[in-house]
Amino acid sequence: MFNSKYVVLMASCVILAVSSASSAAVLYDNTSTTVDGADNATSTTYIASAFTTGSATSALTASLLLEQATTGIDTVSVYSSSTYTPDSLIGVLTASSTASATSVGLVTFSSTSLSLSANTTYWLVLSSTGSVAWSYSSDPTLTDAWAMSTNSGVVWSSTGDSYPYVFSVSDTVAAVPEPATLSLLGLSGVALLRRKRI
Repeated sequence: MFNSKYVVLMASCVILAVSSASSAAVLYDNTSTTVDGADNATSTTYIASAFTTGSATSALTASLLLEQATTGIDTVSVYSSSTYTPDSLIGVLTASSTASATSVGLVTFSSTSLSLSANTTYWLVLSSTGSVAWSYSSDPTLTDAWAMSTNSGVVWSSTGDSYPYVFSVSDTVAAVPEPATLSLLGLSGVALLRRKRI
C-alpha cells in the first residue's frame, strides 16, 4: 500500500515538472512555399532575413533551406535591426546538422544564450567559410524583408520584401511555476522530512 505522504510528494513533483516545462512558439515559417532559386552566402557575401519576436526570449531555433555549394563552415548569426537592414551582432546560433552538397534541405541552428526583447525585429544572417545556397521563393503572398552585404556585413543593401528566403524560426519560453505549485511542493517536502524524523 502506498503511504499518502509519498503519494503527495510524487504528485507535487509531477505538477512542478509540467508547470515548469518550456513552450515553443513559432515566430515565422514559410518552409511550405515553392522554391524558385537560391543566393550564395560566403565569407564576404552575407545574406539575411528579418523576423519579429513574440515574448522576450533567450532561446531561439531557426531552420534554413540550404544546399552546400562549396565545403565550409556555415554560420547563422542574430543581428539587431536598423531601419531596413541588420545592425549589430547579438549572438551566433549553433548548427545541429550540416547542409547537403547534393540536395536542398532544412538545416537547424539554435542558441539558448541570446537576449532578445519582446515584439522586436531581428535578423538571421547567413555566412560561410565556403559557399552555401539559401533558397528563396517568388510567392507573391510572401512579403518578408531580406538584405545582402558584399563586404562581410560592413555595409548592407536593403532588397525589399519580394523573393524572400525560405526559413522558419521559433523561440522557447520557459514557463514560471505558479505560486500554488511551489506551495504544494514545499508542503510535500515538509511531509517527507517529518517522515524521516519519525
